[in-house]
Amino acid sequence: MKNVILFLILLSLSFSYAQDDTTNLVNKPWVQVVLNNGKTFIAKVISDDGRELFIDTKEIGKLYVKKADVRIIKEIKDEKNIVYGELREEGAFTTRYFLTPNALPVKKGENYAYIHLAGPEMHFAVTDKTSIGVFTSWIAAPFGLVLKHNLKTKNEKLNFSIGALAATSTYINSFKGFGGLAFASGTYGSRMNNVSVSLGYSLFYSGYYKSYKVDLYDNLYNYTYNNYSVDHRKAPSHALLSSIAGIFKISAKTSFFFELWFTASSNTKPKDIQNVSNVDLSEYYQNYYDDFDDPFNIVFSKLHSSPQNKEAKEIQSYIRYTVMFFPGIRILLQNEKAFQITLGSVHHIDDGKSKSFPLPMLSWFKKF
Repeated sequence: MKNVILFLILLSLSFSYAQDDTTNLVNKPWVQVVLNNGKTFIAKVISDDGRELFIDTKEIGKLYVKKADVRIIKEIKDEKNIVYGELREEGAFTTRYFLTPNALPVKKGENYAYIHLAGPEMHFAVTDKTSIGVFTSWIAAPFGLVLKHNLKTKNEKLNFSIGALAATSTYINSFKGFGGLAFASGTYGSRMNNVSVSLGYSLFYSGYYKSYKVDLYDNLYNYTYNNYSVDHRKAPSHALLSSIAGIFKISAKTSFFFELWFTASSNTKPKDIQNVSNVDLSEYYQNYYDDFDDPFNIVFSKLHSSPQNKEAKEIQSYIRYTVMFFPGIRILLQNEKAFQITLGSVHHIDDGKSKSFPLPMLSWFKKF
């Protein structure tokens, strides 16, 4: 019996607290009322008798709502966030676009998962200014960590951040591959409408060898001579990255975003591969020809390999360029979920050869 009485007292106290809480919203300019069935009203609370709310909605006028049917009721502090009768909410996913994070910090209690076709990510707020994230692919390679720290300014609309990313190839290539990225970002605007500029420097090492087969061709006799194969360990690739990105609310639940990337990265190849005519290469062919006269249009390489490890001694470095553009739409399903459609394109120039390809992506956000 004592337990029943205690339960009734606690129930009455919680009911009284809820009543006082909603009573405080009477005569407030606007509130959002979310029912248990998912229906949402933007309204003014006219009265609260403890059992029912008498509200004046923007859509259908005045009506009574049972308090038992109300899941959430909260004050709308800025009337500008009411768009076409709906509350334009920030949502929990205001710190990134598609690939690029902005300078805004992840709020405490707004940790989120970011799931897309390439793999999952999770980001956690460690403090009000610092967040840490983990990411991988669906085959668990690569696997990486990212750390970001917010630098606030006196201007609420201007934020800066610095961060670092580190990743490993895991079981692929026996953990020999690794990479890192240091970045800095500046963001101007609110969480719902902003533009960001980011700069970064990355280092990537695959751990692989790249093999080049050096062939000698004699078009006069139409023979092909395989002289030797040369392997060289691919050097670490350094890259400079820059991006501009932004997001803009176009309705209460929908935002348009974009990212424009430009990267310049280093790569290597064997040195001095060239076409030569009328060169006496008899010494190369003494095992094939006793009489080798006047060869022409011979393709050869000055690249020589070490007998011990066959690694190239002469390596030529060059720069390759990549431009990526990712426009998309983000739809806030609830305050804790969002869906994103990205229509991306990539243009890549490598050693004078260019190629372009589309890169569409579907993504989901989930707050936890």
